[in-house]
Amino acid sequence: MLSRCMGWLHVDISEFAVERGLVKGYDEERRTHIADIRGIRRAVEGLKPPGAVVLLDGHIAHLVASGQSVLGVVVLRCAPLELAERLRGWAVKKVAENVQSEVLGVCASEAASAFKRVCEVDTTGRSPEEVCREVVELYGEGFPRRVGLLDWMRSPDEEVLRWMRIDP
Repeated sequence: MLSRCMGWLHVDISEFAVERGLVKGYDEERRTHIADIRGIRRAVEGLKPPGAVVLLDGHIAHLVASGQSVLGVVVLRCAPLELAERLRGWAVKKVAENVQSEVLGVCASEAASAFKRVCEVDTTGRSPEEVCREVVELYGEGFPRRVGLLDWMRSPDEEVLRWMRIDP
């Protein structure tokens, strides 16, 4: 939605990796491919047409983006229980890892340590249109650094703690 709105080239990193054979294998337990981060980074660097903006979409985007050419990083966050609900049907271990990562703010923390312009956006209970509008506003403001505002550890309920106890 964002790439259509802004006229940017959209790259879903997971699809991109599979289509280009940039995977190291398949994790049967998690039912997911194992990404070749270096290979994806090289392929993405060679992808950008002159004058184009490329929107890298995925939880490893911050690991494959080239620092010099990044306009900004937007980390979409979500309350852990809503995230678990969104991922219903995935392998339990994979859901647990995603919930644990969200509770700990792993992607936001990694992105913030690698890039200057990083914004967290809370998607909890929001429509894609609302989230898109917020990201467009952040772009208009030059992606001001906005990280560390969401803390799911402050008052985790029993259900969140149950997800945290699942052995990744």
